[in-house]
Amino acid sequence: ALAYLINLRKSEKDNFNLIGITSNKNKKFVEDSKFFNLVFSYEEIQNIQAESSCIIDFSSNEELLTNLKEVLKENLKFTSLVGM
Repeated sequence: ALAYLINLRKSEKDNFNLIGITSNKNKKFVEDSKFFNLVFSYEEIQNIQAESSCIIDFSSNEELLTNLKEVLKENLKFTSLVGM
């Protein structure tokens, strides 16, 4: 739902990519939604480009968050845990 709302508000001037991270099983579904510029499975997060980023986490997966922090390093500017 959040990706849908961001896409409603995103304009041509906005210069950011919306990245979805999901299971291998759901990857095609998330890609087909067209809400994300890029979609990675949990196993592919090492392929995410380390650039200025924020994370909005709905899964509460500590291992995933730790791995994302290792990939993004100082480029991670903000993390929000939703529904905790």
